[in-house]
Amino acid sequence: MVDPCAVDRVTALGVDPLLVAARRADNPRILAVDSSRYFCSTDLCHSVIGGFVAFGDASHITSPFARTLAPVIDGVVSGIIN
Repeated sequence: MVDPCAVDRVTALGVDPLLVAARRADNPRILAVDSSRYFCSTDLCHSVIGGFVAFGDASHITSPFARTLAPVIDGVVSGIIN
């Protein structure tokens, strides 16, 4: 199925200056979590994922889609703090 709203992964993600800064900080109290795998395949980033509109605008995810990620985020955070 063709997704007319999908964007090339390289174009959609670009360079994230906050991610770069977090990695350069070399501080064990700062953890950068790359969540792109939840939004993008190996070559495309999709606007509708699992039947949910993922993005409200260019840099914010929608509340319904955020709720679908809650268990994943909980697992990542729990793994870090435990």
